[in-house]
Amino acid sequence: MNWLLAPRVRTVLLPLALSVATVLGLGSYYETNDDATLAWLFSGVLALKPVPSVPLYLHGYGHLLAAAYTAAPGVPWLGLLLGTLLVAATVLTFAVLD
Repeated sequence: MNWLLAPRVRTVLLPLALSVATVLGLGSYYETNDDATLAWLFSGVLALKPVPSVPLYLHGYGHLLAAAYTAAPGVPWLGLLLGTLLVAATVLTFAVLD
């Protein structure tokens, strides 16, 4: 049980386990209709081609998301990005609390 006391386990693995358990137990979905609309803009569903620049939203990530949706349109890139940012914020919160 000494491995549970390691700082990396407390600050990284526990938040990751919490996130995975939440997704497996409750599922994952967009919280607002804005997220689905942004995903459709970046993927090119609402426009003739993927929109890399959406003012006021996701500065710096738009071109990356548009390129990712162009390369692999079946992957929910915006959802993966938002999930990754949420996990990173949770890990940082655990690190501060630790």
